[in-house]
Amino acid sequence: MNCFRPVISTSVVALLATTSFLATPSFAQTGTWRGYGDASGFLNIVPPGQDGVLNDAEAIQFEAGTYPPHVIDQLSMYGDLVYNAPGLTEERIQEFFKDASFGVRDDDVERTYSPAAGVTIVRDKGFGVPHIFGDTRHATMFGQGYATAEDRLFLMDVLRHVGRGRMAEFLGPSEANLHMDRETIAVAPYTEADLTAQLELIRTGTPQGPALADDLAGYIEGVNAYVAEARLDATKRPAEYDALQIVLQDFKAEDVVAIASLVGGIFGKGGGGELLNHCGLTRMTGELGSATTARQVFDDFHFSDDPEAPTTSRTYTPYMQDLGPFDPASSPDVDCNSLVPIDPTGDDVQELLEDLEDGLTGLNIGAGAMSNAMLISAEHTQTGHPIAVFGPQTGYYMPQLLVEKDVHGPGIDARGVAFAGTDLYVQLGRGRNYAWSATSAGGDNVDQFVLRLCEPGGGAATIQSMGYLRNGVCEPIETWQHVQVTKPSAGGIPIGPQIIYSWRVERTAHYGPLVGRGTLTDGTPVAIATLRTTYRNELGSAIGFAEINNPDFMADDYPAFQ
Repeated sequence: MNCFRPVISTSVVALLATTSFLATPSFAQTGTWRGYGDASGFLNIVPPGQDGVLNDAEAIQFEAGTYPPHVIDQLSMYGDLVYNAPGLTEERIQEFFKDASFGVRDDDVERTYSPAAGVTIVRDKGFGVPHIFGDTRHATMFGQGYATAEDRLFLMDVLRHVGRGRMAEFLGPSEANLHMDRETIAVAPYTEADLTAQLELIRTGTPQGPALADDLAGYIEGVNAYVAEARLDATKRPAEYDALQIVLQDFKAEDVVAIASLVGGIFGKGGGGELLNHCGLTRMTGELGSATTARQVFDDFHFSDDPEAPTTSRTYTPYMQDLGPFDPASSPDVDCNSLVPIDPTGDDVQELLEDLEDGLTGLNIGAGAMSNAMLISAEHTQTGHPIAVFGPQTGYYMPQLLVEKDVHGPGIDARGVAFAGTDLYVQLGRGRNYAWSATSAGGDNVDQFVLRLCEPGGGAATIQSMGYLRNGVCEPIETWQHVQVTKPSAGGIPIGPQIIYSWRVERTAHYGPLVGRGTLTDGTPVAIATLRTTYRNELGSAIGFAEINNPDFMADDYPAFQ
């Protein structure tokens, strides 16, 4: 998972390393809560720790420097790894990674409880990871929702507000909260009706939809069961609610969509630099005096492919060298000096214009941090079995955005992590005898479009026009004000006397949200739209996660793998 821009901090850390030594089972599969077809030999680490909820008493202890169990017990393990490599031997691996086997040894059981009929949750003594065992699919999903609320309730509440662009409304109008809300609205300008429409699209638009809807219903029931208990029991209620005087509200299915849209908007926006690249190349042409020279310099900076770079592969594969035929009409000559953001308080186009003032920084070269993975085929291992080591990256802060669980029920056998609030299924982890990871999309799954503006009523078009041409038809541009009424809060000291904040939103039905307006060099009024492949369909990935969590689907004899 590539460099996530987090709520609190921006540093980067590897959060999950899964190593598969499938040849020799390293861990015994005995005990009441063991087995489940586990091939064994899996390890992981998820710093700082499993417990991400502190009640009032624990928060006071925390401020005094005393950490409750399982809050930071994985932090030093992961941090110490760098001081013991190279030279690390297989015998010492479990000093820095923990056993990620299915189930719990009898001597490692810390707590066993049943939040609902048909589901049992066992917390291990070593790290507090929940091991969920369900008799029915619904009960299993209920247990997942309940366990996640135990570990990440306040974070889930924060994320459902961030996903709606309402962080400042929830925690107060600090500069950081307002900036985050503007960023969210820029990439996922959704109304509540849009969130509901995504649920309906999944439920009725796919063969797997009804089952996914049932899973989500069970998950939400589990979350709200814990919410109901937390309202009445201060030992279960995160301290932030009392400190900020926030009333704990029930969760609903739309909250999962909102959080999924936040994740999709952050991790699913590879590409989308067409306008930035065009304006950067235009500026370079003027400064260098030659379009040919400017293009040569641009390509040298822009493309990641570098034949001279050291690699671990013996085969050189050119990257983005054969892009196919180019139609000049598909790249209209935008007047970069004419561009203005949709909202004067917005960031996207304004930051673009500022970048261009800095010369070469106006190029969409790409991020410097990234996830990592090492995959070794069976022919190159001592055991004769493949090995995978995954290091997905997210911003590191506490509590951890990812939450770990070990889940076993009808149609699901998986252990690993998922984004809190969208964790119906393990999103990065392992099955019975396989493992998987993920990374942000570095390919071009975001496109920018230059839309020729028009007047719906047939009048003369201007850059303020509320329509755009599509196949000769003047389509309307939808617009509204995203309004927040904020209050003073310890989470965000007001930056002025005003407590109402409003941002203009403009979007199209076919090309996504608009980020700016301007003209072509011939004066033709245009708007710039940015469309990512997951726009209005962030829940679509749930189908794949449900399947990869299902040992029956992942079986070697499944038709899809023949």
